[in-house]
Amino acid sequence: MSSLLQSLEEVDEKLAESLIENGDQDVFAENNKGQTALHLASARGFQHIVDILLDRGTDLCAKDINGNTPLHLATRNNNISVIKSLLFRQPKVAYEQNNNGDTPMHIACRFGYLECVMKLVEHNVTADMVNENLDTPLLVAIKEKHENVVIYLLHNAPGNLDIFNNEGNAPIHVAVQEGLLNVVETIINMGHSFEYPNDRGLYPLHIATRHGHVEIVRYLCIAGSDPQQRSADNIKPEITAIKNNQKEILSIFTKLNTNSARENYIQQLVISHDYIQNINLLFFGHSNAGKSSIIRLMKLGLFSMLLDKSRNTLRTINTNRTNTSQDQCNNGNEINLTEYNTTNTSNYYNHDGTKGITVQKEKLSGINECTFWDFSAEDTYYNSYHHVIQNTPNKVVVIVYNEQQSSTEVLKTVRFWLSFVQARLQITEPISKNGISNHLVPVIIVATHNGQRICRQSDQLIKTMKDEYGHVFQVYEKLVLFDIMAVDSLSVKNFKEAISISKKRLHFNIPRMSGFCEAVQNFLPKLRKIANPFPVLSWKTFCDTIHLEVNPLATVQHLNTLLIQLQNLGEVLFLKSGLQPDLIVISPNWFGSNIIGTLFSVDFLISQTRMSGSYQANDFQIMFPHYDAMSVLQLLETMKICVQYDNDGDIEYEFPAYIIREKDETLWKPWGNNVDCCYGGIRLSSQPQFLELFTSIFIRIQVELRYLQNNYYEDMDSYLYQWYGGTVLCISNIECMVSLEQDGCIEIKIRGSKSSSYTCFYFLEEILHSINLVLIETCPGMKVIKEFLSPSNLSEHYVQPHGYGVDDIFYAVRKTSDFKSLVVNPLTGKNECVLDLIAFGCDQVNIYSIDDT
Repeated sequence: MSSLLQSLEEVDEKLAESLIENGDQDVFAENNKGQTALHLASARGFQHIVDILLDRGTDLCAKDINGNTPLHLATRNNNISVIKSLLFRQPKVAYEQNNNGDTPMHIACRFGYLECVMKLVEHNVTADMVNENLDTPLLVAIKEKHENVVIYLLHNAPGNLDIFNNEGNAPIHVAVQEGLLNVVETIINMGHSFEYPNDRGLYPLHIATRHGHVEIVRYLCIAGSDPQQRSADNIKPEITAIKNNQKEILSIFTKLNTNSARENYIQQLVISHDYIQNINLLFFGHSNAGKSSIIRLMKLGLFSMLLDKSRNTLRTINTNRTNTSQDQCNNGNEINLTEYNTTNTSNYYNHDGTKGITVQKEKLSGINECTFWDFSAEDTYYNSYHHVIQNTPNKVVVIVYNEQQSSTEVLKTVRFWLSFVQARLQITEPISKNGISNHLVPVIIVATHNGQRICRQSDQLIKTMKDEYGHVFQVYEKLVLFDIMAVDSLSVKNFKEAISISKKRLHFNIPRMSGFCEAVQNFLPKLRKIANPFPVLSWKTFCDTIHLEVNPLATVQHLNTLLIQLQNLGEVLFLKSGLQPDLIVISPNWFGSNIIGTLFSVDFLISQTRMSGSYQANDFQIMFPHYDAMSVLQLLETMKICVQYDNDGDIEYEFPAYIIREKDETLWKPWGNNVDCCYGGIRLSSQPQFLELFTSIFIRIQVELRYLQNNYYEDMDSYLYQWYGGTVLCISNIECMVSLEQDGCIEIKIRGSKSSSYTCFYFLEEILHSINLVLIETCPGMKVIKEFLSPSNLSEHYVQPHGYGVDDIFYAVRKTSDFKSLVVNPLTGKNECVLDLIAFGCDQVNIYSIDDT
C-alpha cells in the first residue's frame, strides 16, 4: 500500500497533503478494497485533498470492490462539502449504482441525511432509479422512517409513487405499514392515488388495521377509504381487526357500518366559516372593588334590572321604617353593601369575597356569549392564576378599582394588576419595533362607585396606562364608570360598548366553529354528570370518551383543534404536565371555586395546615374529604402545587404553600475556617412594577427544588429542609440556601470547600435552571434582574451582601479579556476577582471559557 493511501486510512490529513504536493505518489493507486486516494479522502471528508486529487485528474467514477464511487462514500459519511465538489466536477456520477444497485441518493435516504438529499436533488438526480430490491430512494427513506427526508422528496422529487418493490408494496403501502401518519397525509393531500391494493391484494386500510395504526385508519376513512372494501381474499377490514385483536379499530368500523354514518362523521369534522363568538372576560381588582357586582348586573336583563331596582327601593323604605340592620335586609337579588368597601389592599381579607376563581357563562345582548372569570384578590390564590390566564385565549382583561380611592392608590392598584397579568402572559411573536407585541391583549379599566361620584382626571389615567403598558395591552380609550348601587342601564350600556369594541380587536388566532365542536359542547353537560363529583380527566381518557360518544373519526389534529375551540369557548381548562399525564378540567368553575378557592383560602390555611406542609395520602383525605385524595393529589401535582417524595420509606406530599414553620436558626451558620471555603451566589430581583410577584411564585420554586432533589440527588448524600420563604439543600459538603428576602428579591447562596469549587459552580447552574423553569412557566412576561453576590460579604455573613450587576462584570472583563479581572466592592472598598464572583474561583471554568473564546 502506498504511503498516501496509508496516511488517508490513518486519517492523517496533513501528511497526506504533503505527500501529494511532493508529487512522488501515485494518486491512482488502490488498496486491497479497490479504493483510490479519492475514495478515502471523500470518506474522511478531506475536501482540500479531494480538490487537489480532482485537479490531478483522478477518476470520479472509479468504483471499489463493492461498486461504490467516491460520491457513495462521501454520502455515507454525510460529508456535504465533498459532495458539492464531486457533483460540481461531474454531476453524472450521482447516477452511478453500487453492487446493491444503490445510488448515492439511496444511501442518503437510508441514513436520513436530509442535507445530502437536498444537494443531490439540486443536481436533478432521478427519484425513479431502483436498487436490487426495486426500492426507489423514496421507498428506502420510508422503510427507515426518516419522515423529514420523505416529506422533502414528496414535495421536490417524488418520482413515480406507483412503483412496487420486491415485497409488492408501493410507497403508500409501506408508509401505512410503518405507521408514518404525516407521510400518509402528505401523499393523499398532494393528490396521489392511494386506494389500490398491494401485490397480496391488501388495501392500505387492511394494512393499517393489521398493524394497529389507529390514527392512520381514521385518516384513511376520512380521505375516502371504504371500510367495506374487501381484499383479494374477500376479507373486510373489520374482520382483519377481529383477527388481530384491534379492539379500538373494530369499534371505529362498528360505528361506520353504513356510508351515511361515515359521511355524517366526516361532515361533522369540517370547519365552518363562522368564528367562535364567545369572549372570555377576566376580572381583576382588589377586594371589595365590586367585580362580582358588575358581573351580576351584566347578567341581568332589562326587565330584571328594573324589577331589582324596585325591590331595592322597597327594601330601602322598609329599612328606614324599621331601622333593621343591614344584614337582615340582604336577601334575594340585592347587592351586599358590605362588598363595597373603601379598603382596597390585597392584604385585606374579606370572608365574604370571591373564593378562588368563579366562572359564569352568559349571553349578552349585542355581544353574544361571554364567559366571566372573577379572580379573587387574596394573594394566597395567586400561585394558581397563571394556569387560567395562559390557557384562556380570546380574552379581554378587566381591571376594576374603587373610585373612592385616592389618585395615588388608583395608580398603584391599576399598575399592580396590569403588571400581574403582564407577567403571566406568554410572549407571542412576532414582536414589532420598540418591543411592541403584534397581539396586544385588550384591557378595559372600570371605576366603580355607589352613586357618589368623585371627579378625577380619568383621561390622564388612561393615557398613563397606555404609555406604560401599550407594548403589551391595548387599553380601551375611555374609563368605564360603573354605579353598582343604582342598578341603572347606563353603566351596563357603557361597559357593553367597551366589551364590544375590545372584542373586535381580538382578530388574531380566533378559531372557527365546527359541527364536531358543537357536538362536543352539547355532550359536555352529560360528561360532567358522569365525571361528578370530580370533573377532571386525563387528556387520553377525554379523547377516548369523545371517540366513543361523539365522533370515532376525530384524529389527533381534530382533537387538538377541538381543545383550542373549547378553551376559546371557556368550557375547559387544559393542564399540561411534564411528569404526570396531561389533564383537562371540564368544569372550570368547579376547579376555580372548589379546588383553588377551598384549598388556598385563608380559612383553610389557618385551620387545616401543619408546620411541615407534608401529608400522607390518608392524612390529606381526612383534611380534604370532599373528593378522592389520590385524584386531587394528582391534579395538584400536575399544577406543581405539591410534590411527592420519600420520607424515610413513607410516601408523602409536600405543599410549600402550607408550610408555616420558620427558619431553623442553626442553618447557614458561619463555618469555623473561611480560608478553605468558597462562597458564591445570585440575587434575582424584578422591575419595580413586578416587585411583589416573586412572593406568589416562591412556593413553585420550592416545589421545583424538591423535584431537583428527587430526580438528581436522591441517591447522593443530600438533605433538603424547607420553611416559609426559604429552602436549604445540602449535597455532600456543599450547602445551598434559597430564600425570599424582605425586599421581595430571591437570593441563592452556595458554599463549599475550595476543592469543590467546580462542583459548586455547576450546582449553582442547576439551581438557577430550576428557578428559570418556574419563571418561564408562571411569569414568562416578567423581566428578571440578575446580580452576582459578593463572596467576601457572603463569607462574613452580611445581612445584605453587595450584588454586582451583569454590566459591572462585563466592563471589568472587557478591559483585560480575563475572568481574573478585579471589581471594587463599595461596601468594603476591597477588590474582588470576577472569577470568584461567577465561578467560585474555579480555574477549570476559566480555562474552558478561554478555550471557547
